[in-house]
Amino acid sequence: MSRHGTRTTGSSISASSVVADPELPMDIQIIVESRPESIHHDFDGFDSQTYKGFWLLSDEEALALESWNKLEFERQNRLFEYFINLQRIRFNMKRMVFHYGPAFEGYKDRTPNQSDDYQKTFTPIKALYEYIDKLVLKKLKPAYEGHMFVNDQYILEVSTKWFSNVAAKYDYISRGVVYLARLSASDTVREWIADVEKTDELAISNRFAPSAKELFCSYFIKLFTPLALIFKDLIKLYAKMNKTELEELAKKLDEILGKINTTSDYTADLDNKISLNEQLVCADYLYLEMVNLFDKERRLNPANLEMETKYGVTWIKCKLVLCDNYLLPLLEKKHKDTNLFLSKPPIPLQYLSYKVLEPEEKSDTLQLVIIDSGNKITHTFRALRSQKMASIMLKTFTRDLNRNRNALFVKLTDATPYHLELINGCSFVSHIQQDEYALPSDSDGHDLVKRSLDKSNEASDIKSKSARPLSTTEPSCADIFSYGGQSFIAVGAYDGIYIGQENNPASWRRVCEVARVRKLDVLDNQMMLCHCGEKLYECPVTEMMTAYTGLNLCDKLLIEIQKHCKGYELGPQKLRNGPVVASSRYLFCWKDRKIRYSPMARENKWLPIFKSMRATFNVVGMSVLYPDNFSILHFTEDMPIFYLSNLNAFTNTQMPKVDGDTEMLIRQKNQKPVGVFKFGGVTPKDYEMILVYTSYFIIVSYDSNSRTFLRSRNEIMRFNFECQEAAFDPQENALFACGSRSLEIWRIPPRKEIRSDGDARPELVTIVLGHNVKLLNKTPEKVIVSLMRGENNDSTNRLIFRVRRDGRKKAPS
Repeated sequence: MSRHGTRTTGSSISASSVVADPELPMDIQIIVESRPESIHHDFDGFDSQTYKGFWLLSDEEALALESWNKLEFERQNRLFEYFINLQRIRFNMKRMVFHYGPAFEGYKDRTPNQSDDYQKTFTPIKALYEYIDKLVLKKLKPAYEGHMFVNDQYILEVSTKWFSNVAAKYDYISRGVVYLARLSASDTVREWIADVEKTDELAISNRFAPSAKELFCSYFIKLFTPLALIFKDLIKLYAKMNKTELEELAKKLDEILGKINTTSDYTADLDNKISLNEQLVCADYLYLEMVNLFDKERRLNPANLEMETKYGVTWIKCKLVLCDNYLLPLLEKKHKDTNLFLSKPPIPLQYLSYKVLEPEEKSDTLQLVIIDSGNKITHTFRALRSQKMASIMLKTFTRDLNRNRNALFVKLTDATPYHLELINGCSFVSHIQQDEYALPSDSDGHDLVKRSLDKSNEASDIKSKSARPLSTTEPSCADIFSYGGQSFIAVGAYDGIYIGQENNPASWRRVCEVARVRKLDVLDNQMMLCHCGEKLYECPVTEMMTAYTGLNLCDKLLIEIQKHCKGYELGPQKLRNGPVVASSRYLFCWKDRKIRYSPMARENKWLPIFKSMRATFNVVGMSVLYPDNFSILHFTEDMPIFYLSNLNAFTNTQMPKVDGDTEMLIRQKNQKPVGVFKFGGVTPKDYEMILVYTSYFIIVSYDSNSRTFLRSRNEIMRFNFECQEAAFDPQENALFACGSRSLEIWRIPPRKEIRSDGDARPELVTIVLGHNVKLLNKTPEKVIVSLMRGENNDSTNRLIFRVRRDGRKKAPS
């Protein structure tokens, strides 16, 4: 058995420095040279051996080596353990690259976006495998193969260079393996993993191989953690042996591994998350996407609450897992090789309220009723009959639940750049209808509505506070305009149009009694456009303000410009006429399948000259997209359709193309289209579209090869409520999603940010809670929201707020 070579002590690494050449006493030399020539490392498979077992040392021989030099014997053991761990990593990566990777790539429709999922997961694993293969076979194999005593300086120097290169790119690798763990929570992927594992020949013949589920869920997340422990041991050894240079090398390696493992462990509570992920399967993978379990900021409560819940007609065991953003009601149901099953949407803490029911009889147990007002689900849990101190455990859990919920509201209120400015809080009274899904109570004052009311009350005078309501009605729309150097707000309602000033109730009065005002806009502070019933009117602002100041009505001054109208939209469009391209504000209005359009400008005295076109299906809405597109929204045969068109060609391009997107075909069923918004990029051609449905939103972009719009991001961002209206602020990349109980503001990361941070995702920035929440104005920088606060069946004031962003100059009205 060869042991010859020359050790070099410099920093450079040469071929001659591969093998150590220690001075050995005769008895140790005899042990070394008596090793069988058949001893070799198996690089095709993997055998988890110790230094003693690999070199076939008897107990007496091992004792002789230890007696000769205990520290040297321990050093060689640690170095051998390091090489074996690298072989283990290479072996398991080989399984992923050559067995599971091709199987995943070739077996279609296992995930909604299989090609993208492969690129996100197996591609970084393959890149790391090829790199570690070179380290093990080309760099370290010559140092270990056939040598009982290895040159640790060579090994440490080679490894330092290798791990330095890995550390520079490990963020990319780490995100890939975390995404793999998220992907494996899908029921279909778990079934596929179990099926493909049956043909994993490397694992079948190796009792040391981790299971396929472990490979997908957790193995690669903490890939290099065992190596860090080895180098910590080596640092202590070198200190005892007075090997200062080697000690510094080991410390450097330990520092690099610390950086890598920190990148890998960038998510908090990693062990708990891995354990949960291995046991968990979801009825819909979007449930886990909503929770975003492996986000670096995500926190898991260390103590879970075991209870029972009603499943069908029986009570089964369940586990309540508390995160900092959601509560997961997990059924303890044996499901394939997993124990926990998330069959319903996770419960968002911002929509969660609960009550504890004491047992009425001795035979009963404590019950916990949790109301999810967003998803409109009531969960009922009861304590286990065998559970001791159930009351104390439940009290502890609800205390933690309150703490997490309060912390979430602090984040969504104190850390948000948005605030509310009260426009009107006492002129309109509405009735709060009976609703079994009650809103959560105020969370220690961390509430944008309450803060705005407190601030406005301090600034209001006594006269304003005593102002009486003008009407029992529901505002439906609003706009802000300037007149005579002052700012005014026009509010449309079921019984007319009202005008007044912000946070000044005494200034409000009705100027028009036209019924069923659905939408209004003030154009350049000169002309008011309003949609009432199925008719479209306009009225000069000067005439309305004359009525306002003279305490009169201006109904007779309304000019009907379209008698058949279900809705309208305004926006800039570019129209080509030969070599001339003209830009103008356009008015689009529609009824059934007929769409009318006309420029609207002061040059033509705001009088539209309509042209018309016919849509494919009945129109339910439109969005005007700068500079030269508009989108037509349809809902037919229980399916939503977004068509993109323009005034130059009138072609219809469907967004997104769903022919090859099985998931979208399934998810679109019964989803109504809410809105579409253009999401700008670095250049005019580099843009995406945000498509908003009632339950989620997706982002698509134009693919020039197929000339279609395809999903440009994998994420389908599911709402925690039914979205009824939406607005978008392109300057702040902010999506305003409005349901009957809340307005949520989401920040959408631009494509450039995603390129630099592959894990960037849409983020909930803030939330406004209330009853009968409505968006009265969707224009960027002029977003107005209306809501009520109170109990069921109350008649209470309708509150109208303008949504403002801190640090942003106020836009002119």
